[in-house]
Amino acid sequence: MATALRFFLSVLVLFGGLSLHMPKTWAQEDAGSDVSAEADDKRFMSVYEKVKAFTQGFDSASKTHFAIISDAHNIVQVVSMVEEQVGDAVQKCGAANPSMKLLLDTRYQSWRGGIDPILEEAQANYQNMIAAQDYAKPQQIRDVLSFIDRKRIYNRGEVEPVTTPEACEYLRSKMDETEQNLTELLQQTLISLPQRMKEASDRNAVSGENAVDESSETPAE
Repeated sequence: MATALRFFLSVLVLFGGLSLHMPKTWAQEDAGSDVSAEADDKRFMSVYEKVKAFTQGFDSASKTHFAIISDAHNIVQVVSMVEEQVGDAVQKCGAANPSMKLLLDTRYQSWRGGIDPILEEAQANYQNMIAAQDYAKPQQIRDVLSFIDRKRIYNRGEVEPVTTPEACEYLRSKMDETEQNLTELLQQTLISLPQRMKEASDRNAVSGENAVDESSETPAE
């Protein structure tokens, strides 16, 4: 899933001056990072450190389950970030080019209409996973995900779209392509979640069988 996310963001055609910063997943971030997204955090904590502390004591199955939740959450949040930045660009393009405003607003609403239903379904899926697990309180998981979100926003920085007529027309013209890319990414997330859960379950079952076999082969004292 992380590979799909990196690939998607690497090929996403940027909207007329609108740039995106690749958010680091918890597994990728340098443990030595000294950037904090929490104003009330008295020491600098990276995402890696936050997740490592949270999952300390978890068994392998629980760590895998949380990683799947985290990956799905990251993809949903990246798509939401794209929507937010495109919306900001559309608003500023319309203000700078009144003759283009209606066309841009109409296309943006249609663009959101194609993405939002799948976005909401993907979000509901991983929220259900949070509710169904038994290794942590749901709010504890949401708190960690919120920490990751704050880090992403902090690291993203400010993005100022270019609002020349040419850039704004480019923004509008690329919406067909990016709508397809974003919906495909979210659909892949929906498909991969049950697949990854099954694979993790199968691995745990095999590990359990191996442990039983090794125990039965141990000679009695």
